[in-house]
Amino acid sequence: MLQTKWSEATPSSRHHPYVQALQEGFREATRNHVVRSVILIGISWGFAGGGYQILIPLLGSKVYDLQGFGIGILYAIDGLGVLTGAYCLKKFIKDQHRRAVVWYGVSYLTQALFFALLAQTNTFLTGVLMLYLMRVSSGIIIPLDTYLLQTHTNEEVRGRVFSLHLATYGGVMQLSYVVSGWTYEQLGIPLVGLGIGTISFLCGMSWLIQYKRGKFNSSPRADSRTVAK
Repeated sequence: MLQTKWSEATPSSRHHPYVQALQEGFREATRNHVVRSVILIGISWGFAGGGYQILIPLLGSKVYDLQGFGIGILYAIDGLGVLTGAYCLKKFIKDQHRRAVVWYGVSYLTQALFFALLAQTNTFLTGVLMLYLMRVSSGIIIPLDTYLLQTHTNEEVRGRVFSLHLATYGGVMQLSYVVSGWTYEQLGIPLVGLGIGTISFLCGMSWLIQYKRGKFNSSPRADSRTVAK
């Protein structure tokens, strides 16, 4: 990823109050179709992301009957998958903008598939494989998420857009811990896993449908507007 070259303007040195940054980021999101779509997908996956964080220790302790070291292995596989996904991004997607837009949506679909399969398995080795493949998809999504926001916003609003994105995604994820924990207890891991996989699937499909309709065909920063200073 460090060797992947994406052109971007030099960031501004001006600082804005956090609340003002969120407000201006929101105004930009209402104008900019790509930014709005990325933020909405981030909110959707943030609601499901808390369920993933809870799933790993649940699988380790209740399904695979592992102790602390075994659960640590699952988190190590998680990290390895993300690194592999980032490497695949550098190797195969590089700085091809159209390819990046397509694979952002496709990776949500593959993430959905392997997440759902992960929640259905009760075999450790199969679970490790599904976890790894799911996180490879995440390793592609994470840098592309940043790339799409960077290349479709002007320098003057970029920081404010990121503030809004991180605040909405992180805030919703924190709330989802409570909901996910309760649903795991009430419905069980397989059913909740299917639900979370469905959310990821809908994120990917909505993105690809918009791409098919030509919503993302503009060149980077072409649809970005500068907010009043």
